[in-house]
Amino acid sequence: MAIKKRCSGCKRALARSKFPKDKSKPDGLNTLCFECKKDVNKSPEQRMSDKMHKGKARAKRGGATKVHFNAGLWMRLRREQLNCLHCGVLFSKEIPPTLDHIVPLNRGGQHTRANIQLLCHSCNASKQDKLEEEL
Repeated sequence: MAIKKRCSGCKRALARSKFPKDKSKPDGLNTLCFECKKDVNKSPEQRMSDKMHKGKARAKRGGATKVHFNAGLWMRLRREQLNCLHCGVLFSKEIPPTLDHIVPLNRGGQHTRANIQLLCHSCNASKQDKLEEEL
């Protein structure tokens, strides 16, 4: 049985060979796997672009229409909406906005600008896949 190590980024238990060496760590391995280590070096725009790509794939699997929602549109949306629409908290580095579908994709919502709002992580997590009137 191979010895595994848990990545502090993705939280997966992986083979020790999936971690870069780091002599400063007690076990001699970095706490992030190779894949997560690559993400650390990406710009915020590139990380957001990757997240949007995953969201588009999930939307497509759910039958949502295809939408061109790129990093530029995300940045414009962030400039236009400075507060969480549910609790009103001001977005900051400590409280970043998260993308929320007003009508969730798994309930027939589309991945379009008209169906997207920015919420703080706390509000987005509590909303889950509910509609506004169910809150």
